Amino acid sequence: MWEVIVLVLLQGAINAFDMPERQSFVVQIIERREDLGNAIALNSSMVNGARLIGPAIAGVLIATVGEGYCFLIDGFSYMAVIASLLAMTVAPARARGVSRGVTSEIIEGWRYVKHSAPIRSVLLFLTLVSLVGMPSTVLMPIFAKAVLHGKPTPWDS
Repeated sequence: MWEVIVLVLLQGAINAFDMPERQSFVVQIIERREDLGNAIALNSSMVNGARLIGPAIAGVLIATVGEGYCFLIDGFSYMAVIASLLAMTVAPARARGVSRGVTSEIIEGWRYVKHSAPIRSVLLFLTLVSLVGMPSTVLMPIFAKAVLHGKPTPWDS
């Protein structure tokens, strides 16, 4: 079980950088600013739809053909994403001026969060969900097998 916990922590650290980068990239790829609201809504719908539909499809695939094919399809999906990113043409970002360095900007961000109650509350809530909610979804198959003595298919009982 400790291996899964380590992997969840690593995934959380990766997501701490990945998700803000993805959100800022949506803003960069939109040419007309009046389309920005629709693009953000579409991106959010796709992310949440994938979280809902993906596990259901994976459950059916695991029950019918096994876990290996799920990993194979997942690998192909990453290739499709990489191909899509390579096909995009994005205008280079304009320089923001003098950079003070990553460390000083992180410190400035933490100071801002410290003095902004709404942002501090949202970040604390997201931290709670990330620490309690996300690992439970990752550990659910282990719980189903070890505690409930379940199997991938109902007919294997």
